[in-house]
Amino acid sequence: MRNFSLGILSTGNVFLAFTFLWLIITYLGSGVESDAFFLGLTLSQTIISIIGACINNVLTPIFSTLGNLDLRRTTGDFLLLIFCTMVTSTLLMQIYSLEIIGLLGLGMSDTGQRLAGELLKVVILSVPLQTLAQVQMSNLYARNRFCTSESCILISNLSAVAFLTICLPSAGIEAAAWAVLVRHAVHVLCVSFCSKVSFRTDIDTTTLILAWHRAKHLLVAGIYSKSDKVVDKFFASSAVPGTITLLHLVQQAYGAGHQVINRVLVTPVVPKLVVLRANSNRSGYEAVFQR
Repeated sequence: MRNFSLGILSTGNVFLAFTFLWLIITYLGSGVESDAFFLGLTLSQTIISIIGACINNVLTPIFSTLGNLDLRRTTGDFLLLIFCTMVTSTLLMQIYSLEIIGLLGLGMSDTGQRLAGELLKVVILSVPLQTLAQVQMSNLYARNRFCTSESCILISNLSAVAFLTICLPSAGIEAAAWAVLVRHAVHVLCVSFCSKVSFRTDIDTTTLILAWHRAKHLLVAGIYSKSDKVVDKFFASSAVPGTITLLHLVQQAYGAGHQVINRVLVTPVVPKLVVLRANSNRSGYEAVFQR
């Protein structure tokens, strides 16, 4: 029953994600404006994808072995660390947004690059918000609250689509950039309400060091494996206006099935496997893995 509910929620999120893209293409078409937006969006999504995968793959197993009080406090430790790190890096990317776009969109016109740089300054603010949400999603995963996590994503996607529907006709492509920010802000608020995090003055550095030792290898692998979309957009920027938009649409369609399967079948099994492994229950571990 839980897998069925997860499937419905995850499919709904995919539908809303495509509705978001459809609204942009319907109102603005595929041209310089949409290319500028999707170029900046691809950069922020790639960063979120790399860091988010590290956070989920590292923190969910760690959190799954903790008691309720330790879980809340350890989640708070990671929130503080990641917030400080990501805010600093985001500010640097905002300052050098035009230079970054100049490299990624080398083939775009000067007008397109300037617009992409301005949109990137807004869209890139979603990076620290979503990394904070990922930490708290790992908290929810560790407590087997997968439907709650997926529901938070659904609410945030609904908020973004509603904001875009209202503002796109008057504000144009800038509304799309702000809608992305609205989506991630609502997501953070939702998971914060559900995860019940607490903070402390004496941060547990042992767990932080353990997480870093596990994450650094995944981070390198993620940069290698998830940067393909940025490279694709770099070459597409030299083609006719609208190519980046169409390429982005195809890439999202390609990843939709993988997203649903991963959230419905793979993610819910991880905490259970971690607990069985921690308890040295080899037979139970193999039974769950084979099933």
